[in-house]
Amino acid sequence: RIAGPTGLVAAVLEAAAVSTDGSLVLFDHDGSIIHRSGGKPTGPLSSVLFERPDGRKQRLEGTLAKERLEAIAKLVKQTLETQSELAVTKDDLGRSRQELSLIYEFSHSVCRVNSVEDVADRFLFDIVNVLDAREGTFLGVDERKRELTVVCHHGSNFETATEFRLAMGEGIAGKVAEDGAP
Repeated sequence: RIAGPTGLVAAVLEAAAVSTDGSLVLFDHDGSIIHRSGGKPTGPLSSVLFERPDGRKQRLEGTLAKERLEAIAKLVKQTLETQSELAVTKDDLGRSRQELSLIYEFSHSVCRVNSVEDVADRFLFDIVNVLDAREGTFLGVDERKRELTVVCHHGSNFETATEFRLAMGEGIAGKVAEDGAP
């Protein structure tokens, strides 16, 4: 149960402080602390000090006029929006870092290979790992026999994979090889 505007402001700011790992201090007119994060207000509110997780501090002073309450609400909203945007940006950066790392590792390994089969093998290995797949097979076209054969594989049974043949036009892979279109 929240009593009066001081209690309401304290409750709203407390929720914002907790959700953003920030801290909150409320002061009365003579500078005495009437509320600190985790407590209950003990007197009339005169100023608010909101410390953001990045260390920046925001102080609002004066009476609890409508404009002050709106400013406090705006501060809380901006802080929560910033926190949400930072979380999304952090996730995006993590994905981008992983993608760039894979590209770098792949290009670095390609520079050390001696054949097209080695490049295909490394490429398939990376794709299987990125997709967290049980297995993967890279098929090549034998134009003379008009069929697809296994160039390399990961996770498949060696005998099954090396003996595999697929006629051009047969199945999805065969149709793609025949048409040349994905």
